[in-house]
Amino acid sequence: IPMPISSHSAEARTGGYREMVYRELWPGVDLRFLGQKGLRYEFRVKPGARLTAIRLAYPGIGDLFPEADGGLRIETPFGTMRDAPAVAYQEIGRRQVPVRVAFTVSRGADRAATYGFVAGRSYDPRYPLLIITPLVRSSQPEPSRHDPHRLTTGPSSHRFLY
Repeated sequence: IPMPISSHSAEARTGGYREMVYRELWPGVDLRFLGQKGLRYEFRVKPGARLTAIRLAYPGIGDLFPEADGGLRIETPFGTMRDAPAVAYQEIGRRQVPVRVAFTVSRGADRAATYGFVAGRSYDPRYPLLIITPLVRSSQPEPSRHDPHRLTTGPSSHRFLY
């Protein structure tokens, strides 16, 4: 299902909805977009699911770089964009246990960069994990409202944001 993500209001960026959920986008992982209080996305990783299964790409960009603060720098022909550092936690018992997560970047044989997440030692795969990150923030002027930004599925189980 294509989803516009570049417009002036958060609700417009989620196709008029306050939230959209893609269930089982990867085995045991749901992706949820929220358009309230800014646009953000969440990954809900079920117990036993592989965190490393989450791989995303920005087709047509120059390159991706993890930053020291945990964010992700996205170099494009139009300027630099940035994903803020992700925040993650697990509910264990009745407590929210913080889990350190960071973006990880890898390159395929074609040198195309994809990204996902790596979790710190406190991550316990026996419990659900919630990863929250604000959607792309640009250091350049926002793209035109007519740009066809959307989420789509590509080969090799990658999900593309463009």
